[in-house]
Amino acid sequence: MLIFRNTSDLLRVLDAPPLPRADMVLRFRRWNRLSMAEGESMRYRVLLEIRGIPSHAWSAATAQIILGDACAIPEPTPTTVARADLRRFQAAVWCANPDLIPNEAYIRVPEHVDDLGDNNLFLRPEQLLRHDIPLLRYRVEVEILEIHDWNDSSSSDDSGDLPDRILSDSFDDDEYPGFHQAYHSRPLPRRTVFRNPGYGNVSFSSANDVAPPF
Repeated sequence: MLIFRNTSDLLRVLDAPPLPRADMVLRFRRWNRLSMAEGESMRYRVLLEIRGIPSHAWSAATAQIILGDACAIPEPTPTTVARADLRRFQAAVWCANPDLIPNEAYIRVPEHVDDLGDNNLFLRPEQLLRHDIPLLRYRVEVEILEIHDWNDSSSSDDSGDLPDRILSDSFDDDEYPGFHQAYHSRPLPRRTVFRNPGYGNVSFSSANDVAPPF
């Protein structure tokens, strides 16, 4: 990859004829983010709960680290944003496969290290070098509360199977409006509810239940 400081130089190279080479034709093109990528999509919308995140690491970024690259764009529920219950971090995420969501994980949060400031002139060379980074390790638990499967039910692809989880409860559609978005151009997703995020009565939903607009 070549990076140009001046747009005029870039245009001059792009407009130039191919370089004369006996064994190859060398032509320059603009960089495109798609040139080295493969298209992919996440078709599961998952509402989940993470227990054990410390208050000073309470963020969507921490949730993304815990869930890994199998999930994307964690969106905390309004209750989580309001920090109504710091024991439970609830968020809606897109997921490639709910089976890839871990049941538990460990996060490591670096401890604050005092800056040496201007006093480093009075320290010996070995005192200027840090030999370790102090961390605090936290064990967190992850529980799936609800899954919306946007895979086409008429497709022969069997990738829409739901994870082997045995949880409980029901879900109030109006309690977390940010979790539901309308997609009117395609069929509604298959909806599976494992537990009510408000910790209500125990009930189950079938894997073939149809969800409201999401």
